[in-house]
Amino acid sequence: MLVTVRPVASVGELLRTKQMIAAQFPPRRSSRLESLAVLKERFEENRTLMLAAELGGAIVGGALAHRAGDAVEVDAIALKPVARRLGIGRQLMEAIESEGIRLGAQAIFLGGANPENRGFYWRLGFAGRKSLMHKGLPLASRFAMERR
Repeated sequence: MLVTVRPVASVGELLRTKQMIAAQFPPRRSSRLESLAVLKERFEENRTLMLAAELGGAIVGGALAHRAGDAVEVDAIALKPVARRLGIGRQLMEAIESEGIRLGAQAIFLGGANPENRGFYWRLGFAGRKSLMHKGLPLASRFAMERR
């Protein structure tokens, strides 16, 4: 099946994506996700970093990130169990990385990588210890900067 990774289309879809993400975490972890009010406040500026992954027309994954100075910070990324091990998580992170480069960010930060998921992030080039991980980004090419 074809997977589509794209920015969330509206505040309503942002709410549904956030709820889907929160449902994939234990209650203690999901309560630490950004509030909907904060996400709504950041929506216009960061909508290209707030992603939904669709499989068969249903949202099965998502990632919420925002600009933080000269970096991108990933607040949360999650997939429904049916969508795991299909490369969708990689597609979400690659989309965030590409958008970060386009925006001129110098790095991506993860503030809460679960111990069981660290290997996934290491394979994507992230470094760090415990749950705090980071990855430097190359500078955007002149061509990409002109397309802004």
